[in-house]
Amino acid sequence: MAGFSQIKFKGWLATAGHFGLALAYVGMGLSHIVPLSMACMALAGWAGVTLYANTNTIIQLLVPNELRGRVISTYLWATQGTAPFGSLLIGGLAQGMGSLICRAYWRRRGLGDGRSHQPVHKPHPQRANLDLAQK
Repeated sequence: MAGFSQIKFKGWLATAGHFGLALAYVGMGLSHIVPLSMACMALAGWAGVTLYANTNTIIQLLVPNELRGRVISTYLWATQGTAPFGSLLIGGLAQGMGSLICRAYWRRRGLGDGRSHQPVHKPHPQRANLDLAQK
């Protein structure tokens, strides 16, 4: 990226990264063919690296030296540091409502593909019988 510091199309590369990431996610969500899914994963990898490297470079070039550390840390916290909170939220929802209902809710909100119609785990047969006996 240091070689791109004088080039004026860094914003276009970041935009290409955004669109590439979106296309890769849609392709993975709709694909039922393993080689096509793998190609989408490769596209997602390239697009993600292109997006984050270009965005990081643009921020570092535009922000004054005395504010650069604060701005980069805020940017990284906002884009990557909040992921554990989302994982905690979706895990709690899946535990409380069941994974199938949680995926349907997540899909309805536009936050995931929710494509699978099978539970993540099947209940233990003895546990299922015990639950029926208690009712």
